[in-house]
Amino acid sequence: ALLLNTKTLDYEYIPITLCGVKLIIANSNKKHKLGESKYNERREECETALEEISQAIGIHALCDLDEKTWNLYQVTVKDDDRKRRVKHAVTENARTKQAAAALKNGELKTFGELMKASHQSLSEDYEVTGDEMDALAEWLAGINPEIPLHVSRFFPCYQMLDRGPTEIETVYRLAEIAENHLKYVYTGNC
Repeated sequence: ALLLNTKTLDYEYIPITLCGVKLIIANSNKKHKLGESKYNERREECETALEEISQAIGIHALCDLDEKTWNLYQVTVKDDDRKRRVKHAVTENARTKQAAAALKNGELKTFGELMKASHQSLSEDYEVTGDEMDALAEWLAGINPEIPLHVSRFFPCYQMLDRGPTEIETVYRLAEIAENHLKYVYTGNC
């Protein structure tokens, strides 16, 4: 796995020991175009929330918030939808760090629980999963509730509010870096 800081592009290789566990990557085949998706609306909501929070504390991106600070300053965000968007961004960053630690320690069950929490947050707080993705998640959980699951779409830089969309060259560079450590690397939406 690759732990990537999308603000700085710093990365860390995280070895995965699956011990007989199978990793499934599923495609819902739902077609979407960024311009027709909720991406621009979510980005605008996050940018507005960031402006509101920044008036109280000096942050420049939502990834600068940790959960404790968010809990203290969430009252500065005036809209409940925007609060849920920030909650997702903040808790997703925390889950990502916890997931990296779980993988390092071989704690696959913990990793799976974090992936399920990620999907739930994408569905309930960020509201971007859609019926197809939610149905896929429900179906997989029905097969075995222990299946680690993370179902998402590619939304570039939704937490990097101080920058534009990820440049295609950056995506390809990341793929080159990943290929040094991983057997299968794919780029998408380029």
